[in-house]
Amino acid sequence: MPIDQFNNSSDTLMSYELQFEEMKRIMAGAGLGMWSVENIEGQPHRMHLNAKMAELLGVSDVSAMSPEEMYDFWFNRVKPEGRESLFASVERMMSGNVEETTYLWEHPVLGDRYLRCTGSGRVEGKGQVLSGYCSDITHFVLKEKEQQGAMARMGAELQRAYEVVKFVS
Repeated sequence: MPIDQFNNSSDTLMSYELQFEEMKRIMAGAGLGMWSVENIEGQPHRMHLNAKMAELLGVSDVSAMSPEEMYDFWFNRVKPEGRESLFASVERMMSGNVEETTYLWEHPVLGDRYLRCTGSGRVEGKGQVLSGYCSDITHFVLKEKEQQGAMARMGAELQRAYEVVKFVS
């Protein structure tokens, strides 16, 4: 049944609850952590996350930190070179757009990691709520940088070969 035809029967409600739980399990299996950030006027930012997002951030016990402490933990580890891009994405999210951004983040055990987050925002009461999902793409970024380095070296070798052939001719 399409979601727009939802009725309030308990069978349908259970079905949607099970589907939602299954979607969360699939997303976690794909390495996607879910998060939300509340920015309410006059209050500190608050961050909520699921178990997979906690794992990505190196947090073993989410209940050991308040949502305010969780936000500070995450935000204070965003590397300075990633903040401008992150802030620009948040601004676009708050305009109602679904935005994706990749930034460098300092994991407490693994060191620098590249996180790719996608989300959207909305105004709610006297504040804003951002929510989305995130994954660690460090492996892909490092592989791409390695390939770019190999291409640059190959280009330099081809240039040297061309100059040798040109000199000999």
